Parts: sequence; C-alpha cells; structure tokens
Amino acid sequence: MSGVADGLSGEARRVAAELHLATAAVRARHERAVQQRREVVAARWADVVSRADRGPEELQTEIERAHEHLPAPRTVSPGEPPAVLDAPALTVEAGTDEERSTP
Repeated sequence: MSGVADGLSGEARRVAAELHLATAAVRARHERAVQQRREVVAARWADVVSRADRGPEELQTEIERAHEHLPAPRTVSPGEPPAVLDAPALTVEAGTDEERSTP
C-alpha cells in the first residue's frame, strides 16, 4: 500500500486506511461465520455417523422412547368426524372489511 499511498493526499490516505480496516473487519466476520457453520455441520455429521453406527434395535428403542412423550391418541366414536373434533367453528361474514367494521 505504501507505493500507492505515496502519491495520495493526506485525506485520501486516511480514507484508504479506513477502507483497509473496514475490509479486514468484514473479512474477519466472514471467517468467523464460516468457522461457525463448519462447526455446526461437523456436529450434525458426527450425530449422523453416531446414529448410523448404532444398530436398528437401538434406533427403534429411541423411536419408542420419543413416542412415550407424546399425548395419547384420542379415540373417535362412530359417527364423529375425526379430524375436526376440537377445531373451532369458522364463520364467514358477508360484506367488505369496511362494512363489517362499521358499528
């Protein structure tokens, strides 16, 4: 930078130095972000590998344990519509938004 800076005014040198520092800061932030992403990917990959190393019996046990924390399924009586038992009723009002909001 000294060869380029020799022909510049003091103000231009100051601006060039600020630009250099800003560029270095952006580069450093980018490198930190890349490193964090690499760590996350490495951790996820390690989890995938550890799961793959376990046999299917261990995975089945893990799935069964996960199901223990779920709520019990609700039984449906004959004649009840299954998917909408606890859904709130929906109503549709005629008219525009302005007409409905006018008292």
